[in-house]
This record gives sequence, structure tokens and C-alpha cells, in this order.
Amino acid sequence: MAPEGNQVMQMSERETPVFRHVSDGKTTKDIAKILFVSIPTVEIHRPNIMKRLDVQNTLGSLEKAAYLNLL
Repeated sequence: MAPEGNQVMQMSERETPVFRHVSDGKTTKDIAKILFVSIPTVEIHRPNIMKRLDVQNTLGSLEKAAYLNLL
């Protein structure tokens, strides 16, 4: 498994802004509107982000992001 910092660095160009908006408390629908993508597109990125951070849920991703100083 890659070091924690490398996991985050491997986020795609689209995952990064999705994650930022998730961390701001935006809903999937809001994120889709802001990024001009479909709701299913955002729904695909969210679990991919959690997998990259090796967490099980949104709260876990926020805690890990705080720990890694991403927020």
C-alpha cells in the first residue's frame, strides 16, 4: 500500500474538487451543479475518494483529510 500522502496525490483532477466540496458540506446534487457534471458522476467519485483515503464513510474521509492537513 502507498504512503498516505501518495494516496491523496493520486486523486484525479475531478476527484480533488469533488472532495473539496464534500469537505465543505455540499450535497451530491450541489456538487454536480457547481462542477457542471451529472449526479451519477459525483456519486462515482465519492466512493473512489474514500477508497483512496482508505476510509469507510464521508466522516472518515474528512477526519483523514484533517489529519493529512488537506483541509
